[in-house]
Amino acid sequence: LLEADPSLFCVSAWNDNARPGLASDPLRFQRTDYFPGLGWMIRKEYWEERLGPNWSLWTTNGWDYWMRFTEVNQGLDCIYPELPRVNHIS
Repeated sequence: LLEADPSLFCVSAWNDNARPGLASDPLRFQRTDYFPGLGWMIRKEYWEERLGPNWSLWTTNGWDYWMRFTEVNQGLDCIYPELPRVNHIS
């Protein structure tokens, strides 16, 4: 899906809002213009051409905050699951 859809910036395995009673469909995915933060992937070419060369120049307030800037994600969307595929232990 990430390679087939040029309007996507990333695919994430995380959903911040997957609360019991609110999220139940393991097959449902949603689209957002907000970078989800955890368990994500981007195309290798995007890293090589856009993110990698500028990583140390742009990251000042934390990488996840930086990834939400339009200059970084170029206004593209991310796909995330209704039910997370990863666990976050903090």
